[in-house]
Amino acid sequence: MGGVVGGTVGGVVGGVPGGTGTDVVPFGEGMTRPSCDRQALQRDAYSREALESRVEGTMIVQCEILADGVVQRCKVLKPLPHLKERVVQKLESMKCTPSTFQGKPISIKYTLNFQFSLPK
Repeated sequence: MGGVVGGTVGGVVGGVPGGTGTDVVPFGEGMTRPSCDRQALQRDAYSREALESRVEGTMIVQCEILADGVVQRCKVLKPLPHLKERVVQKLESMKCTPSTFQGKPISIKYTLNFQFSLPK
């Protein structure tokens, strides 16, 4: 009586609170930040149109970064003209160092901020 059939209430499953070990969870307390090569992305993402339009500013993108470093399901939250598609394409072709929780790589949903300035 008072138990949960087939589970645990308030416990930790798979090392992530409320997770199964393969779930994509929001980034939270106790997790290390994933690491992606932002400089390469910012350098390679400028399209001819973005250069000609002299586009600069902040772009915000939310992606899933999996435990194996694969980046997928990117969604642009704050776009910049002529950069949206190319940034998503570049991100989803990158490998990142994944986030960890209690020393183990985990899959997370993470928001990335990029500051774009024209190449010199």
